[in-house]
Amino acid sequence: MPSIIYIISLIIFLSWSRNIIVSAETWCYDTVNPMDQDNPTPVRCPAVTEKSDNIYHDVGINPGASTNMFDISFTCDPTTSQTTCDKAKESFEKAGEIFTSVLSLNTPIRINASLIPLSDDTTLGSAAPARLIPLKCKDKKIRNFPQSLVKQFQFSTHPEYAAVDIVAVFNSKCNFYFEGDPTITPDQIGFLELIVHEIVHGLGLVTNWKPLLNSKPVSELTSALNLTSNSDSTQPVVYYGFIETIFDSFIVTNAGDKFSNFTEQLNDFTPYGTKFQDQSAFISAFINSPEYNISQMVLSYSQTAYSMVFLADPHSELVWLESNINPYSKGSSISHFSMEIYDNTTDFLMTYIQHPGRSLETALQQNNATCIIGPKLLYLLETIGYATPNNPNPQKPSLIEFHSTKSKTTSWKNSNTTTTTTTTTTDTNDTITTTDSQTTTKPTTSSLFSSTESIIFNNNYGWINLVISLSVGGLFFASGGWIF
Repeated sequence: MPSIIYIISLIIFLSWSRNIIVSAETWCYDTVNPMDQDNPTPVRCPAVTEKSDNIYHDVGINPGASTNMFDISFTCDPTTSQTTCDKAKESFEKAGEIFTSVLSLNTPIRINASLIPLSDDTTLGSAAPARLIPLKCKDKKIRNFPQSLVKQFQFSTHPEYAAVDIVAVFNSKCNFYFEGDPTITPDQIGFLELIVHEIVHGLGLVTNWKPLLNSKPVSELTSALNLTSNSDSTQPVVYYGFIETIFDSFIVTNAGDKFSNFTEQLNDFTPYGTKFQDQSAFISAFINSPEYNISQMVLSYSQTAYSMVFLADPHSELVWLESNINPYSKGSSISHFSMEIYDNTTDFLMTYIQHPGRSLETALQQNNATCIIGPKLLYLLETIGYATPNNPNPQKPSLIEFHSTKSKTTSWKNSNTTTTTTTTTTDTNDTITTTDSQTTTKPTTSSLFSSTESIIFNNNYGWINLVISLSVGGLFFASGGWIF
């Protein structure tokens, strides 16, 4: 029987929710402060139609192109020296050039970046999508996409965009090394490597698999909870399931089980639209349900070595995700490449620790890399939807079809019809066979160490009153290097 502490902690968590607002508009979720990514702000983003002269056509950039498709709005703390501010701004421009050289971008990506003092001296910085936008994927499921990616799809009519695509903040108190400085010292962190890493998170390497309860240690992981609620925990609440990000949709276990299937199983908890007497009743029902066991199983995967893989299409590449940290570490687990496998490879960038005292030039030389964007990272970005010269036509989602909120909302579940697809992928000597339940071989590397609002849409299965509540990203701390 779950302890009363779990129940109380989830009541506190749910009490942050706002009053429900039903609308036929899209509700997007904005992150203003990337240091606080667990509390995105729900905003109306009604459909807007672009003028033809506002749509970029055939301006995808090829490798080596001089055009920078990143528009940087930079703010620097006035107490920081002008020299440091100029070096930081130049680093952001360089980062934009790096991404422009490997991605075929048709629409500029706007970043609001700051170098300011943060309250925690050990925090290096963070970045996040400024807005997450719900779109319908090929499998008819609704997932959240980063705005920077949605803009590349060039919908003539689309949910309204935020003013910027990525928000980023970095700590001016930290001892950063800038390209061109004298030899890096052992306690310095390479600024360019740091911001390129963070921009990748802003481009969409973010997960919705997070703890549901505020318990320590963490007891479960779920996709973002969709639950109507308000500040009064004694009032009725209505359940509308869980939602994942586009990144999450490509995660599989080392046995080939898709994490999207786990989200679907969580959504079998009770029919959509089920009303509970109050938050306590919902909590009690969920933690005593079979679906709660699913959330505990996902937690187990997240802290078991070599148990989680991003299955990159169309290359059938395996990208092993960080699951070696035990216990689970929010902000480090899942949303990074495996430290054990990739730290000393061309894909060193997206591990959760950056080594102090190492410049980017040295990192590239040590890992025989020609570009900071490693091949597997590029496959990942292609898979979630970014075009590249080698993959100019990535899969494109569709807009949600909206209908009048006057229509009756009914309980809904996915059809029980099951379609089994088998795909075999090979990555060097590693093989994963993907179905609803298959097996895999482990990598050969040895083991070392809520805000809520609602929308109504038709998803071709029936009416859904969907309440979206998101939790993405995490805090980044220095600890024998830097961990985020």
